[in-house]
Amino acid sequence: MKKSLQDLILYCIILYGVCSAVSITLAEIFFILGIALWIIDIIKNKKNIKEQFNSSISLPLLIFLIIHILCAFFGIDKKSNIIHLKKIYIFLIFFLVANYLKSEDDIRKVINGYIAGVAFVGIYAIITTIKYRYIDGNINFRAVSFSGNHMHAGGFFMMGLITSAAMLFYTIKEKIKNYKLLIIYLITSVIIASALVFTFTRGSWLGAIIGIFLLSFIFDRKYLLGVVMLFILVGFLLKDTAIAKRFISSFKPGEKTSASERLYMWSSGINIIKDYPLGIGTDSLIKIYPKYKHKNAVEENQGHLHNNLLQIAVIDGIPGLIAFLWIFLSLWITLYRTIMSKAGFIRNVLIISFVISVSFFINGFFEYNFMSSQVALMFWFLTGMGEACIKNRLC
Repeated sequence: MKKSLQDLILYCIILYGVCSAVSITLAEIFFILGIALWIIDIIKNKKNIKEQFNSSISLPLLIFLIIHILCAFFGIDKKSNIIHLKKIYIFLIFFLVANYLKSEDDIRKVINGYIAGVAFVGIYAIITTIKYRYIDGNINFRAVSFSGNHMHAGGFFMMGLITSAAMLFYTIKEKIKNYKLLIIYLITSVIIASALVFTFTRGSWLGAIIGIFLLSFIFDRKYLLGVVMLFILVGFLLKDTAIAKRFISSFKPGEKTSASERLYMWSSGINIIKDYPLGIGTDSLIKIYPKYKHKNAVEENQGHLHNNLLQIAVIDGIPGLIAFLWIFLSLWITLYRTIMSKAGFIRNVLIISFVISVSFFINGFFEYNFMSSQVALMFWFLTGMGEACIKNRLC
């Protein structure tokens, strides 16, 4: 019974990985089913609950959640805040994955299933962009997924590209004589990268670019040179396109653009933090934003500030921001130290988790992705694989 339960949970994790980019509804079904089976496994086999939640980020995450809950109960709009607390379930996937990926073979299945799912959505994104933007002439069209907008798609294409590129680098570096696998990782990387470009989400572009540079730097300095040359070539080929103009516009925010609007809302966020240093609660921003709206801002209200640091500081206060930073610092230190002591495929998994955490953090300068269900679930799912390598002493 114990073995069959663990197998069922593993299947739920694999199916979550496949569906994570395809359908948030299907993905959450497999995630919730996995959680239910996990609870049954804990009860039936009398597992130590403390051990189940023992990880490199357990303490800072616990502190963050306590602050988050307190801010909800004592914030401005208590009812809305408390309802919004349901999103903390997102973090459970990190521990589910960390506890039940117990072998290299299990992790390979999960990664390959995940890449296949992201690539499938990537094909859809490419086809729809070609049709609506380049054939029908809708110049405002931006690639989306089946169950999310272009911002969500940008976030998970960014993580999917890093994962696929890491598997490609690993296959080349380890001189694995499986050319079919090499070609598959190359094709999926190209598909996902193209889909990411078509989302026109600059924050995700930047996160992916820095992530690929970091990935190649950790793998082999020779790869870094190749990546630099590839980006120069791509930049040259795209220099007169809407893609290049979109990227350059990040550094030239004009009036009444999304870039300028972000600057205005960030200014508003800083003013809110000055008045509410202990936070306003998880879902209260929309109640007070009009009072702090910048005089030049176009949008009358905001549900979030398109920046993790500011958003966390606004809703959970300065203590919440410190706990948030502590989570990432603990994750980075633990993953990087373990990368230095491991080799082979497990080292590659740790690199994937580390680089994705850095890219996710960078993307979070331009988007509130920390509590965005589909993107955040995927993030904790992928970093949970790195934690599984550490917790289960895989080598």
